Amino acid sequence: MLFTLTACITGNVVREDTIKLGGVYGLTGIVADWGQGELEATVLAIEEINEKGGVNGKRISLVVEDMKSSQTGVLTSTRKLITVDNVDAIIGPSWLETYASAASLSDEHDIIMVTPSTAIGALERDIDFKNIFSTLHSGRDQFRELLRYMATQEVDEIVLLYAQEPYWMDIMAHVKKDVILYNITILDEITFAPGETDLRTAIVRAREQQPEGILWGTLDDSSYTAFLKQRKELYPEAVLYTERTIETFVNSGEYDDVLYDIYYSAPSDIDETFVQRYETRWGHLPQTTTPNAYDATMIVIEAMQEGNMDAGSIRNYLNENEFNTVTFGKISFDKQGGIADGKFDIKLVSGNGIEVVSYHYDV
Repeated sequence: MLFTLTACITGNVVREDTIKLGGVYGLTGIVADWGQGELEATVLAIEEINEKGGVNGKRISLVVEDMKSSQTGVLTSTRKLITVDNVDAIIGPSWLETYASAASLSDEHDIIMVTPSTAIGALERDIDFKNIFSTLHSGRDQFRELLRYMATQEVDEIVLLYAQEPYWMDIMAHVKKDVILYNITILDEITFAPGETDLRTAIVRAREQQPEGILWGTLDDSSYTAFLKQRKELYPEAVLYTERTIETFVNSGEYDDVLYDIYYSAPSDIDETFVQRYETRWGHLPQTTTPNAYDATMIVIEAMQEGNMDAGSIRNYLNENEFNTVTFGKISFDKQGGIADGKFDIKLVSGNGIEVVSYHYDV
């Protein structure tokens, strides 16, 4: 669909003096909670730029496709944006390391994709996609900071418990290498199928090890809530360590009775003025990768403002420059197209809400 942002769009006709961006988001299915926020952040960024006159006098339009949280959906929607809508660049797709079928289109059609929610290391483990960039923080960096914090708290023995999802499999592969840096022992590694909601056996198995902490995660909401409820029932004293997806459940207010003793790492530098602008525009707080989508959009627009309109020149600009972001402050991209910089706080979810327990550690 053509997302109507400005008066320069009439029906499905976009004026020639308009720059056309494509957006591929998970608006239905498992990715919807993330994808909707990513879309809204992209819209906010484009509205702000258009209010200032656009890109060198050209307005920006956005053509939006729902990837439907499926391999077929992401492939079909991305291909449509490229071959039918002829967009100049793509924001997204969401969760491209999980729905990787569209990744090859970036090189095949020589088009830039800047995705706000892709673990670039998991996506590019075997193939280097030169035109794909991600504004999601490095999973390895954020969990290395979590391990560092565990070591300072003398958490020496842990259990890994996670879904067999590309994102979490990539993170835990790094964790298993990095624990040696902090003299942490992994007592057991327990995995479960994506979408699994009966995690009682896994929790009991973890309890039998009596770890000082459980490093755990899944991207599936049903698995997430099931785990939290079953953990309270079967192993209420378990201390959990994870990443900032937990904020989505804290902000919902629906799970307060199961949200306690959970530590997680999160970017330190999220711009509060962005949060205020976003809440004013949409009436609710940003979700996990919402600011990352705003950054992805602004970075592409900045490259275009500097006269880079084709994939090669945009790619070179992204590889050679630093960018001011609302998520991390100043960043650059590494050789894989991921975030090369970042500071992380450690936060604790307890009965009192969320509190920061360790500030601004450079990884």
